[in-house]
Amino acid sequence: MARSMIPAVRRSPPVPVRARAVGVNARWLGVRKHLLRDRYLLLLFLPPLLFYLTFHYGPMFGVIIAFKKFNAVAGILASEWVGLRYFERLVSDPFFWRAARNTVLLNIYSLIPAYSCSSPKVG
Repeated sequence: MARSMIPAVRRSPPVPVRARAVGVNARWLGVRKHLLRDRYLLLLFLPPLLFYLTFHYGPMFGVIIAFKKFNAVAGILASEWVGLRYFERLVSDPFFWRAARNTVLLNIYSLIPAYSCSSPKVG
């Protein structure tokens, strides 16, 4: 290819050292510029983010109650930590194993008619 057919690349003149932003400020200026440019795209991302935070991560906060001696006045975080004490008490109860066995059997018994009624159609 001839040299005349290649377009010339124009480069802007180098910026003097004093005019350049230095360090962290330069990074924040770039981030701020991109955030302002993409603000409507980020607003579209906000509803799903709030949904996941509320309904997926919010309930995990309540799981802490299982490991605490919950006091409604003190709240979740200020209640006394008891660890696995209540789980040990649950598993050591003889009625727990009976109830767990009954639950598993009832689920199995409900699956049998469900599978027998949902036979594939032939033809």
